[in-house]
Amino acid sequence: MVTEPTSYRHAAAYPTIAAVQSGSAAVRLREARRFLERFEPGAEVLLLGGSRGSVDDLARAISIERGATFGLHRLSFTQLAARLAVMELASRERAPTTTLGHEAVATRAAFEARGDEALEYFSPVSQTPGFPKALARTLLELRLAAVASGELARLPRSGTDLAALLDRVDILLNEAGASDRAALFETATKALDSPVTGWPPMPLLLLDVPFESEIEA
Repeated sequence: MVTEPTSYRHAAAYPTIAAVQSGSAAVRLREARRFLERFEPGAEVLLLGGSRGSVDDLARAISIERGATFGLHRLSFTQLAARLAVMELASRERAPTTTLGHEAVATRAAFEARGDEALEYFSPVSQTPGFPKALARTLLELRLAAVASGELARLPRSGTDLAALLDRVDILLNEAGASDRAALFETATKALDSPVTGWPPMPLLLLDVPFESEIEA
């Protein structure tokens, strides 16, 4: 997907928002290059990729074709969120946690819940090796979907256990001064409109960025 503010339009008109869908990576990269070719050398464009490497490769290919290129800001989607949120998180003495860190917190939450005999539905599997990782992934998906523990508690079967574990993970994250992916993107979204922490207006290219939840989109 590509977007272009009016102030950055050049000779060839381009839609404010254009989306290219194709099962071919070559086609997607070709359209991305066509979009970038519309700008003069040195024009600032933000390239966001599903990974930093993907937009680095694109910028590298363009620089080889043009001979010299600057003004292409390259970030992964998560890196942009982290940059936008960093000042607000720092002011609250919090830091983003990694996937591994979130799994560690989920492991401790499950261990404590098991020790307190607070689990019923998950009790038979709570000590299996794969449980903490599956739990961390499930709880993060719930957080990204903005599902509160009160809503979970009303669900049958696993609802009560999930609600208790979600609350425990939130408490542990707060105690550690850590923010999960959901909190990171929530903070970044608020920071985006700030004149201090927001990203300056410029054309935007999204290259194979997966929007896996509403809060990320």
